[in-house]
Amino acid sequence: MSFSHYNVMSIPTPDGLLMQVSGRITAENAPQLEEDINQIRAEAPDAPIIIDADDLEYISSAGLRVVMRLLKSSGNLTLRNAHPEVYDVFEMTGLTEIMDVRRAPRTISVDGLEVVGRGGQGTVYRLDEDKVVKLYDNNFSLDAIERERRYARTALVAGISTALPYDTVRCGDKLGVVFEHAGEQTLARAYEQNPQQFNELTQRYVQFVRDFHAAEVPAGTFKSVSAKSHRYLDGLASYCSPEEIYLLHSLADAIPQCATLVHGDLHPGNIMVSGDELLLIDMPDISQGPTQIDIVNIFRDIVSAPQNSPEAIEVSMGIPADLIKKIGGAFFSTYTGITDPAQLGQYFQGLGLIYALLVVFVVGSGGMGTAYIPRVVENLLRGVVIPNEQALRGMLANMQ
Repeated sequence: MSFSHYNVMSIPTPDGLLMQVSGRITAENAPQLEEDINQIRAEAPDAPIIIDADDLEYISSAGLRVVMRLLKSSGNLTLRNAHPEVYDVFEMTGLTEIMDVRRAPRTISVDGLEVVGRGGQGTVYRLDEDKVVKLYDNNFSLDAIERERRYARTALVAGISTALPYDTVRCGDKLGVVFEHAGEQTLARAYEQNPQQFNELTQRYVQFVRDFHAAEVPAGTFKSVSAKSHRYLDGLASYCSPEEIYLLHSLADAIPQCATLVHGDLHPGNIMVSGDELLLIDMPDISQGPTQIDIVNIFRDIVSAPQNSPEAIEVSMGIPADLIKKIGGAFFSTYTGITDPAQLGQYFQGLGLIYALLVVFVVGSGGMGTAYIPRVVENLLRGVVIPNEQALRGMLANMQ
């Protein structure tokens, strides 16, 4: 819809109803804007509202009154990407004190900067002596990136050893977050450069994982693994039978609800070594659920990936796949106390079953691309999950 010198478009998102408002909001067109917004809200009257002001050039006092009425009626309103000329109006009138108004990301350049690390979601550059910037791949939305920044702050307050997040930035067509420069190298690089400290680093790695899972965070601080799994299944409806979708929802229900933090990506490439301390530098998808979910994800990265996707995991961690495989064996032997290779292999088989289920859930989110969905459905859902349903239910029931 458009009128006079503004335009408003709506986009449903997992975080709420996104409205992109552009142009100039004046006394003359503010009433039409309010009417347009109310029509859009009728599509999802209870959804949180997010106004993207990236292309908003000007807002008058009449426009501010529209925003205030929208805030009062919705109770959950965020205005993001406000450029200085718009943000200053909200700040001057005190609206930044009563609603969530976020500045537009500042623009930076990474030309000539040192690459600190690369991962499955982006690249980390050293900005200066005290800061690094993580630039995300193009498929990451501003909502997802802001969510990681909030997650990192929440985790920091909860006592998790993580780098301090600063502001959101833009670099060309990519977005990123500036973090404190928390250490000189990743744990993965420390393994590679200090082979004589292999056993010591493994002990520190295992203790770091235990400490992370021991952190006390109130239930409901983050979404549960079960709830996220249910949401992901929407993306599989076109590839699975109704009976298969029903089965997957029932398995998602079987994942225990608990307050334990689940990071989802606790591999050595996401952990920095800072003197005697280890710090997390990646917090994109933290949730709450059983500890074993994280253990399965660690298995994915340092046991399964070096065997099945060596080139990809080498890019992600920046060290050879053979070394990652060695770290995997040492980590799980230390973590479980299992030293017999045959017994450790049996333990891995159990983790592999749960891993197959988690991949089926995650592929529905679209994060792996739709091209993988038919293969995952055929090979993992129908080839592994369904034939081993009862074994999976038993394992899920024993999680905590």
